[in-house]
Amino acid sequence: MLREFQDLQVHEQRVLRKPRWLWGQSLYLSATRLEDCEWLLIASDAYAAQSLQEYADCWTIGILATLFSRGRKMELIYKNDQIKATLRRLINDYSDICFAVAWIS
Repeated sequence: MLREFQDLQVHEQRVLRKPRWLWGQSLYLSATRLEDCEWLLIASDAYAAQSLQEYADCWTIGILATLFSRGRKMELIYKNDQIKATLRRLINDYSDICFAVAWIS
């Protein structure tokens, strides 16, 4: 792990403002430390102060799109902000399980 991220606590996030050279590319890096002592590292070709949140939003949208494409009846989610927020939290908290359910269904 890059030294810029080594001191992060669990769930703490850091976005580097200057790009770093990785694999011959100039990339902007963001990271967070996960509960299981692993890292989530986002590499992008453009700076984004909220890159980790954008990634989580894209992941949520991807899971929902997969469930929709599999014929799930989830129209009510979009009509109720509380249900949508709860689902987003569940997907973020249990993304591996959601991915597995979407993959096998």
